[in-house]
Amino acid sequence: MLQRMTNPFVIAVHVDDMILAGTTGAKIAQVKQSIAERFEVKDMGTLNYFVGVQVIQEGGRVWIGQPTYTEKVLKKFGMDNAKPVDTPVDPNSKLV
Repeated sequence: MLQRMTNPFVIAVHVDDMILAGTTGAKIAQVKQSIAERFEVKDMGTLNYFVGVQVIQEGGRVWIGQPTYTEKVLKKFGMDNAKPVDTPVDPNSKLV
């Protein structure tokens, strides 16, 4: 039977970068201190980018995206000046 975690904590590592994520600032500080006692570390503050992914944290919400990559792909295919539409194709059109 699966049990719900009451106080989850995540440590994500990529090469020499690390993300600490937890439900309380106290737990994050405790883990930071424990790691700093064993390794030379530099706290870079609030996460903004990680492995090319942009992270925005506001008002208890987190947004994760790749706008720079998206813009690059749009430019590559000549779509960087295209106008967005809700439905690019008539939903009633027959495709066959």
